[in-house]
Amino acid sequence: MLTKCQHGGCILKLKQEVPTRWNTTYYMMERFKILAPKISSVLLEIPNGPEMVSTAELNDIKDLLHLLQPFEIVTKEVFGQEYITSSKVIPLVYTLENKVGNLEATTEIGQKLQIELKKEIEKRFQKIEFIQLLFIAILIDPRFKTIHFQKPLAKSNVLQKIVNKEIKQMISAENVYVSNSGYLKIINLAIFSLI
Repeated sequence: MLTKCQHGGCILKLKQEVPTRWNTTYYMMERFKILAPKISSVLLEIPNGPEMVSTAELNDIKDLLHLLQPFEIVTKEVFGQEYITSSKVIPLVYTLENKVGNLEATTEIGQKLQIELKKEIEKRFQKIEFIQLLFIAILIDPRFKTIHFQKPLAKSNVLQKIVNKEIKQMISAENVYVSNSGYLKIINLAIFSLI
């Protein structure tokens, strides 16, 4: 019956969520929002059919979609199959955090969701800048470098780890002696030929 109500163009069907994938719930609600007027007219024709959601509930759905849309965009971007995405993780997290913080929820359920989303972003991603592999990935990506780093301590700590690791590799690869006083006495180090 829903297909008969749609005239011309592409015929849309309702989508079913898959419990293991959060974004299928998003797509299900999005499709329901689009088809709500058609679903309502179909339900009116069915005797003893289920009730249509109220206007308030439809507004809740619209508000939830508005709040979840940035997560859907980030999910698509991070799970790109054909390109490297590790250098995008930190910029995407901060963009997501800013976007969710700046959105305006219009319903009570939307406001509660927004508060919870902010808490979860903070809880799950507060130490993301300290992950060395992500830091290196963003550092060597010419699009980002260190633009998106918001915690100077994280930047400093990871850079120090990288420098220490490089020094250890040079010490083991080259003939370098470390004295008891902690100063490096360089005997035969090729690094100076690069300067």
